[in-house]
Amino acid sequence: MSGVTLASRALEGAPKAGLEQIVAWLRQINPDAVSIEDSTDLFESGLVTSIQFVELVLLVEELCGHEVVVDDDAVDRFRTLRAISENYLIS
Repeated sequence: MSGVTLASRALEGAPKAGLEQIVAWLRQINPDAVSIEDSTDLFESGLVTSIQFVELVLLVEELCGHEVVVDDDAVDRFRTLRAISENYLIS
């Protein structure tokens, strides 16, 4: 994907296709985003709003094949691509 940089550490051991789908979704809702690193804070950067967070949870549920518990710590588990990968995409 041009214009999107993913540091390799987030990709190690994670299903690459899952992260690619998340990045594609982020690019779709943020067409002007130049770079999305594995450590980019998706919320502070404005890439994901509170409404889009629900959509992101649903996408991750689809990718990992099970329901995601949304509790007080859920935002931290979705804060970066690295966190999503470590919490949901690595078996």
